[in-house]
Amino acid sequence: MKHLIIILLISVSFSSSDGVTTSPETPYSPTSSISTSTDQPTSSSISTVSCGSLDKSDEIVDVTFSPNQTFFFNAPFDINYMTFFKIRHPEYRRIAYRVILEKSEKSTIVLPEPKGILEEKDWDGNVKIGYTEFEFDKFNFKNLFTFFNFLNDSITIEWVNIPKDAQREAGFECFAVWFREEITPKNHTLKVHYNP
Repeated sequence: MKHLIIILLISVSFSSSDGVTTSPETPYSPTSSISTSTDQPTSSSISTVSCGSLDKSDEIVDVTFSPNQTFFFNAPFDINYMTFFKIRHPEYRRIAYRVILEKSEKSTIVLPEPKGILEEKDWDGNVKIGYTEFEFDKFNFKNLFTFFNFLNDSITIEWVNIPKDAQREAGFECFAVWFREEITPKNHTLKVHYNP
């Protein structure tokens, strides 16, 4: 009788009161994350921005600059300084531009935004440019010719038309399309002079 009671107690302890069996694995729930083995990009990672259709026969527009020939940095040079130059283009065109610096060894010029887009009706755009503090050799102030050649720096701006059907959200990812190898952009160079 004693053995029969023990067997009954053991069998009751292994039964579930609601008839649901449990498992050592974590049960699935609708909020569980599902891992997949595929490396295919998701729809959110694919760019949907349209760079537009380029018209190869469309001549690149002329633009003007202010200043147009020489860009002056004025003393003092022992500070961090930021200013800008202007790009002006016809109001009926959209253009993309990129700025290339030719810097001498001693130059500390900085260009925070070397690329940009000017939309229609943007009569002009400001391109930020500046320098970090540096020590200018005062001996060069005495000799104007030597002074102007102390830092042989220049700013070259290249630009192209961009399609009218390019989405306004088209960002710098489209520059590889607009400035591709078979397209020769127009360009203009500003000499940089340092004014004591």
